Amino acid sequence: MATIINEKNNWLSIKYPKLKASIDITYRPLKNNIRELLTEAEKLVFKHTAKADRIIPQDFINKEKRVFGSIYEITGNAASQIHFMLQIVQIIL
Repeated sequence: MATIINEKNNWLSIKYPKLKASIDITYRPLKNNIRELLTEAEKLVFKHTAKADRIIPQDFINKEKRVFGSIYEITGNAASQIHFMLQIVQIIL
């Protein structure tokens, strides 16, 4: 059974007490701030460098659906084993 907790600043936590695990999600709108958001996301990933054996980046591209992102696999004794970010491009006519 999961518990969903709405946190401040567009954060959402999905907690799985029996598994001693959680999924933390954030949503940030794009407002000419893509560089800031990418830097922030990368900082979250590289906080794990002290305990990680490796951080393996991989780009995600779905041109047809206009979804782009990055996924980072984190190996070793890090608190988080995967981070990802997605950007969905919408064209408003």
